[in-house]
Amino acid sequence: KAQVGQSLATMQVNNVVEKDASPNDPFKPPVGQHFIVISITLRNYSASSFDFAPVLQTYLTDEAQRHLEMSPTVLDNPVTAGKLMPGTQTSGELSYLVSDDAKQITLHFVPEQDNAKSLSQLLTNKFR
Repeated sequence: KAQVGQSLATMQVNNVVEKDASPNDPFKPPVGQHFIVISITLRNYSASSFDFAPVLQTYLTDEAQRHLEMSPTVLDNPVTAGKLMPGTQTSGELSYLVSDDAKQITLHFVPEQDNAKSLSQLLTNKFR
């Protein structure tokens, strides 16, 4: 049984990089935008399994509180959707299109157990 203040799932940000589209990349960012690729590890500390669907359960916000959904690009290790069993973890990459002038980006993870709460990892765009 969960205790007050106990984490049932955590999302750790391992790495954040800006990605330029290569000439052969089928996904090209529009002018004024670029891709951010975020490498994450998701851990399930609970006694129950839960489904993880990154496209439905993750998003970014910028300093203007604009809601940014996942955007496709070619990734070396994309995180996969699926059931995360108790005591296990999964790792991979997520990709998002962001404005070239974004200064502060926040990654939000909304677990299926409680869509009213979000785990947030603050990412400062220090690439520009």
